[in-house]
Amino acid sequence: MKKMLSCMAAFLVSCTIMTAAEKNVTPKPASDWTFFQIGFLPGVPGSTKYSNVYGLKLGAPLVDGEGRVCGLEPSFLYSGTSYIDGLQASWFGPAICREFNGLQASIPVSIARTMYGAQAAVVNIIREDGYGFGAGAVNIAKNFYGFQLSAANVATGEFRGFQFGVFNYSEKKGCQMGLVNIIKDGPLPFMIIFNGSF
Repeated sequence: MKKMLSCMAAFLVSCTIMTAAEKNVTPKPASDWTFFQIGFLPGVPGSTKYSNVYGLKLGAPLVDGEGRVCGLEPSFLYSGTSYIDGLQASWFGPAICREFNGLQASIPVSIARTMYGAQAAVVNIIREDGYGFGAGAVNIAKNFYGFQLSAANVATGEFRGFQFGVFNYSEKKGCQMGLVNIIKDGPLPFMIIFNGSF
């Protein structure tokens, strides 16, 4: 069990490092698109790297790209296209995106720079702004506007919404319900059961 947890932790750290190394690459124009693509490894075939897909981009087992997906991007081990409008999902590995509108889901971890919609995974990470809903064992966001539901909810920037979990933490504002509730800039920084700052 310890070995499995160590492997999972190493995997999550490597995913976070991968997203930190993002390049600022402009995707192809939205008018240049295809209906279906299948990826086998990151960038393999090469057509998956910068394409726009309006339909289905399938990872068998891995897929990524600097383009857009308007539709579905499911995979077995890794979904990593930069811009998603629709669903990005991965069964056994991370779902990583710069910006998505819709649903991002995976069993181990979902990571986005900006999220409009919902995230569902064991660990959900939003590196900039999240608008919507996050559900899992752990939700971590810089700025979040909406509802977080998990055992541990953390907002390291501004939080406008509601956190429900065992442990809830917000740097600025929010409404919390759980065993431990901390709002750093609140009138009562620590409360049990309920805390709020508006």
